Amino acid sequence: MAKTLQFELAGRLFESEPVKLDRKKIYGHKEIAAFDAEGKECTQCQLDAAGELLIPAGAVKIASLDENGNSIERDEMILTDAKGNLPENHTSSFETPLVLKDTVSDEAFLDHIWKAVYQISNPELAEAVGDNIYSFPFSFRGGHSLDEGFLLAAEGVCFLFSGEKVEFPLLDAPDAGVLEDEEDNNEDDLLEFDLM
Repeated sequence: MAKTLQFELAGRLFESEPVKLDRKKIYGHKEIAAFDAEGKECTQCQLDAAGELLIPAGAVKIASLDENGNSIERDEMILTDAKGNLPENHTSSFETPLVLKDTVSDEAFLDHIWKAVYQISNPELAEAVGDNIYSFPFSFRGGHSLDEGFLLAAEGVCFLFSGEKVEFPLLDAPDAGVLEDEEDNNEDDLLEFDLM
């Protein structure tokens, strides 16, 4: 059974199942396959550093090592910040209603990089949202990650954007100079072609 998100807006509760908008679903995708002279599909592999051993796809795994070089499992690791403190644990946004009270400008909305976009098919919610863009904390799975969520509506459908704010530095020239045309009337620099 699919999970549903609950949105609380102006004292009303709206519920809907989010559908992730995937680039492959929107635009489609291509796959490239290579075949040998006999028509058999080739599999991908790579050479080791010495160039002597063929390593088939999927045979290499990334591992984490402790200070002694021993392999360590992910569930044995503890996430801390730079000062050694444990990060705050957030509940999933599916567990509690998302309260829609803070609106943002178009510019604030566009100052983000999006990790995911979800379609929320609830015409009543879309009507209640109107032309506003609502912001709220959003965590799909819960845990230590908390993104900024935005909800906006278009043509009777809502879209939930999940991402993080990015600072876009702007370049300017505070001491911009002015180019002036200087008339150079130095007669010594002029060439007289009739003397040549």
